[in-house]
Amino acid sequence: MPLPGPIWIHRTLSLLAAFTAAVPGCGLTELSDDNEVGDASQCEAARTWPVPFAELEDELAREIANVRDSGTICDEVEFKGVADLVVVPELRCAARLDATVRAETDDIDQQSTQVTSAFARVNLAGYDGVVRHQLIAADYFDAAELFAAWLDSPEHCAALLDKNLAHIGIGHSRTADDARSVFVLLTGEERD
Repeated sequence: MPLPGPIWIHRTLSLLAAFTAAVPGCGLTELSDDNEVGDASQCEAARTWPVPFAELEDELAREIANVRDSGTICDEVEFKGVADLVVVPELRCAARLDATVRAETDDIDQQSTQVTSAFARVNLAGYDGVVRHQLIAADYFDAAELFAAWLDSPEHCAALLDKNLAHIGIGHSRTADDARSVFVLLTGEERD
């Protein structure tokens, strides 16, 4: 089952999200190994993660939590505050792996045949909910700037404030030379 409709944004396009700029001061030698990414063997690669990447993921999660708590207006449609999202390890794993492959292959098209789909990564990670949205982002310098762009996009804004959501997983990765950088956000809900 494919992910629901493409939701992407690019700084110069209206619906594609990509993040190719390097974050100043990023030290890839700083690794965090306390990241919960589930028990699936393919998630081992997502467990030890560069600290600056994890910090950007956490910052984006805080931005999302704040707007979900207070509500906002998306393209003249008012969204009241909705429930917080729980970071699910398996979604974090899938998002991190997907962001890494997309950064390395320079491929951010959701329907690409060049990379394994995020939906397949979610299944391999062992997520037992239902995937609702995938947001892919590039060409942003920080999480707050990316989040502002998503709020300015009616499709992204509505996806972030979907009242049926319960789960979230965010992945940020980039190439070793910082020439390409990608955010992937996956959301899900409980299975009936």
